[in-house]
Amino acid sequence: MRREVLLCFLLFAISGKGIAQTSLKTPGFEIQISETGRVTTLRDPSTGINYLAKGQSSPLLQIKWDTAWEQPDRAEFNEKAKVLKLMYPAHKIQIELSIFIAQTHISFKLVSATKKEMIRAVCWGPFPTTIGKTIGEVV
Repeated sequence: MRREVLLCFLLFAISGKGIAQTSLKTPGFEIQISETGRVTTLRDPSTGINYLAKGQSSPLLQIKWDTAWEQPDRAEFNEKAKVLKLMYPAHKIQIELSIFIAQTHISFKLVSATKKEMIRAVCWGPFPTTIGKTIGEVV
């Protein structure tokens, strides 16, 4: 019985089920956002190079309340509506971003937030990159 449970767990883990990534693409760019609201990929599809630096946290959007910054712990993407919901656990704040995918770029717009009175600021990223000589190491 234990072997069957372990085997099912391993197959589930290997299959990638439960690891939801939101992938947004243009002909020249791809960004992937994890189920926890972290940017995991900034890729050039023509070369396959991921320009996001490895081993560093890259939250899509942080919020500041009082004196503390908070990163999302969950992200849900509604593909049909092109809306990404980010959840912040400390004060149960939810932010909605609309996503516009153009031929040359992808843009995000903050369209709503719960408990707005608690939010003092928002910050996109930071997104540490491996692009050093062109635009810098952090975007």
